Amino acid sequence: PDGGITGQRLWRAVAALQPQELVRNEAGDISLTRAPEAELSGRIRLGYVEEGADFDMRVAEASFPGDSESRASGSDLPLVLTEGEGRLIAERWLAQARVARDTARFGLPPSRDLGVGDVVALDLGAGPSLWRIDRATLSTARELEASRVEDAIYDWGETARAGTALLRYQPPAPVQPVFLDLPLMTGEEVPQNPWLAVTARAWPGLVAVHHQSGPDVFDLEALIARPARVGVSETPLFAAPPGLWDRGPALRVRMVSGALDTVAPHAVLGGANLMAIGTGEAWELFQFAEAELVAPGLYDLRLRLRGQQGTDGVMPQVWAPGALVVMIDPSLEQVALPLDALGLERSYRIGPASRPLSDASQRDVLARFQGVGLRPYRPAHLRAEVAASGDVHLCWVRRTRRGGDGWGAAEAPLSEAFERYVVRVRKSGAVLREVDCATPEYVYTLQSQMQDGVEGGFAIEVAQMSDVVGPGPFARVEIGQ
Repeated sequence: PDGGITGQRLWRAVAALQPQELVRNEAGDISLTRAPEAELSGRIRLGYVEEGADFDMRVAEASFPGDSESRASGSDLPLVLTEGEGRLIAERWLAQARVARDTARFGLPPSRDLGVGDVVALDLGAGPSLWRIDRATLSTARELEASRVEDAIYDWGETARAGTALLRYQPPAPVQPVFLDLPLMTGEEVPQNPWLAVTARAWPGLVAVHHQSGPDVFDLEALIARPARVGVSETPLFAAPPGLWDRGPALRVRMVSGALDTVAPHAVLGGANLMAIGTGEAWELFQFAEAELVAPGLYDLRLRLRGQQGTDGVMPQVWAPGALVVMIDPSLEQVALPLDALGLERSYRIGPASRPLSDASQRDVLARFQGVGLRPYRPAHLRAEVAASGDVHLCWVRRTRRGGDGWGAAEAPLSEAFERYVVRVRKSGAVLREVDCATPEYVYTLQSQMQDGVEGGFAIEVAQMSDVVGPGPFARVEIGQ
């Protein structure tokens, strides 16, 4: 055969054979066989090294329309090819496999000096066709096996490079990690484990997170493959009631990486567009329906749901400009944290996984976590009623941090080892009394008030207790003011 990958490959017949020249055997002059359809591949996959880009491994595919993809063949070539060359080879391979399903067996006299690899033209009554001899048995008569071949398969084809351009080299640079101590969101997370978001202006690829457990001991904690969507607020975000649409002024954020999308309000109610805002120690989860792009990377967020997942208990009066915002999506990873490490400072080294731990692109981070996923929610509907006797009757409604969205249960499930609350009486910032109770009610008697000396106004705070992290956020009610 002549030609190459990009040119025409011509099967030149070295001999033309007529039926009367063939040696008759038990099957006659010639035996024709066609392989069954079930043995044919409907798809071809060809692996190669792409030329002109980063020399990555690529796969070219070719298939016949309507054929089953379950019958597929593949091969990897140690060749540098353009995308067009790889695709053309796969198409020719697939077509040749269809043509080569026809095989012939015939005999020739010893005087015909033909062997394996020779192409002969056989006239089978409908015009000459080309056959390549694949096997020869040398005996009194030459017994030959041949496969049909076609010239048209190897016509000229398009082989221009259509792949990716050569990427510019980007030296590894430090990444920006953000640890988030968040409450449970789906209920399936490990509650004490913090979340980690990593972003960078030039994403280095895979990012490795190591915990430094000793002076020169680093344990791999996580591998992060995608950059998180992280930004900074440029306008204040004032407190708003939870459970209601916050239609206040837009929160303007400048995204360091990633884009934001507008979604329908019913999608927000289904959990879409969940974002965290905070300073690194305390985080509020909120959702937004409208994200208006006002400049490259600059968004106005409107129609919000505030204090989600119990973070209404830590919502400040205002999140000042400069607060971090992080989209909660699959790019975030949880980092393992043992329970006995809660409240202790831990050291991490975070950077490109392709660089050694001693490289300048690695970044050391110190972090301390309180296990917010284990923290009870702030009690709801705290009410105080002053009786005629002067006693203050308190009642509230318990909330749960896990499995509280079901409507079938008569009461929210108890996510703690026991039901217990702490009640504090405050005046002028000082704690005058602190008691524990096992039910969502408490009576602050007139006698206790006299003992505490709470003449005039005072405040009562209530929080649910956790057996692991202690009290959650306090609900507060003012008495006599």
